[in-house]
Amino acid sequence: LRANLDASPNVRTVFHAHEVASVRPIVEKAPGHDTMFYNVMERESGNGQTVEQIFPEVFENYKHPLVKAGRYCDCVFAVGDRIEQELRFLDKHYKNMPISLVFNGIPALKLTMQERQASRDRMQRYAGNLFGQKPTWVFTHVARPVLSKGLWRDLGVLHAMEDLLAERGESAVYFMLGTLAGQRRGPDVRQMERVYGWPVHHEIGYPDLCQGEEIVGETFQAFNQNHSAARAVFVNQWDWNHLACGDRMPTDMQFADIRSGSDLEFGLSVYEPFGIAQFEPLCFGALCVVSNVCGCMGFVRSIGAEADYHQNVIEGDFLRADTALSTSELLAMSIPQRNAVEAKEFRRIAERIMELLPRDEATMRQRMETGYDLAQRMSWERVMTDAFLPSLAGAAST
Repeated sequence: LRANLDASPNVRTVFHAHEVASVRPIVEKAPGHDTMFYNVMERESGNGQTVEQIFPEVFENYKHPLVKAGRYCDCVFAVGDRIEQELRFLDKHYKNMPISLVFNGIPALKLTMQERQASRDRMQRYAGNLFGQKPTWVFTHVARPVLSKGLWRDLGVLHAMEDLLAERGESAVYFMLGTLAGQRRGPDVRQMERVYGWPVHHEIGYPDLCQGEEIVGETFQAFNQNHSAARAVFVNQWDWNHLACGDRMPTDMQFADIRSGSDLEFGLSVYEPFGIAQFEPLCFGALCVVSNVCGCMGFVRSIGAEADYHQNVIEGDFLRADTALSTSELLAMSIPQRNAVEAKEFRRIAERIMELLPRDEATMRQRMETGYDLAQRMSWERVMTDAFLPSLAGAAST
């Protein structure tokens, strides 16, 4: 904006929106979260309304006028299709502006089956050390443990899988890796591990649960008290190796293993402009379970991959609210109403996961091939050549 004020003829400015800061707190604070917001946005944006008219609390957000001012840049890029829609809902000037979709990229690395199985074995051994028996499946979610990541949805799907797993004589351990308090010291981790069985069990207070981690740890422990086929582990640490995570983690474990050794990665966020981590295990053949508000799902659709991603990606849809609800009723959506929408989707997702989990080597090899192919089409190199550089060229020519 300062560059625009200087009015140099040799300068072009771009607002590359990696979120809409006006919208995020609305989605996070509302009891109906994304179920409410995106249904309201679709309806009222089509009626010519803006976010200020429907959500006047936005005026209390100090970032709001700054985001609105992004329209004064020569060009606007959006990191996801939802972000583009949110910008057009934000202010009437954005409605008719050209907005270029410039997604983030995801890694596209290739492993051999032997390397993939070695990583998976280390993950299973760690789970076995924690619970006394290796699980059939290892699920993961690597993210900051904040509200927008929708961690309760992961547990909701696992709850719906409990009986389905038990019927097959299978089990699953789900690792949530993320911290709000930074990396713990190795000696502290080993003390927690010895005294009360961290990370399966937790205590409130540093070096364990603090700075907002408390509710996650308590929720996971409560989940494990009522489930046996599906177990959840909150590893509130940063890094993934023996030194950082304790003596029960295999000495040969590396951070890469939580990506390449996972059978499934969760990413059922309520607000996610893109979501790189959700697709990081894609190239290794893992199932990626991602909500449809995530920008990375828009990337999949944009490359015309609808016909071939369904074996690797499960798209969660929590926007199926009753279409008969008025805007005022949607705005007043309660937690029980949202829970009802989510419960139906948890069951659908759980059944789809059980259908797609690879139970033979041939299926696993196929998933690795299709996952790698899809990741290549969404790689940083493709983003640069197909979107970012052409969009910059367009900015330079304005």
